[in-house]
Amino acid sequence: MLKAKQALSHYDDAMRYGQHYQQKSATETRALFGAGWFTATLKTQHKPLKKRLAKVKKSLISI
Repeated sequence: MLKAKQALSHYDDAMRYGQHYQQKSATETRALFGAGWFTATLKTQHKPLKKRLAKVKKSLISI
């Protein structure tokens, strides 16, 4: 459960930072790099997060 919580926290952080840089890019074009980087990070974190959450769901169902 702890690993799933940590993975979800990292995913949430990347999503928030990406949104921040996306909004900042309206006035500062250099922020587009950050927005793109965090978007790419979300894509790499999605599959492991989904796997960890599935394990949690499976363990809760078997209780």
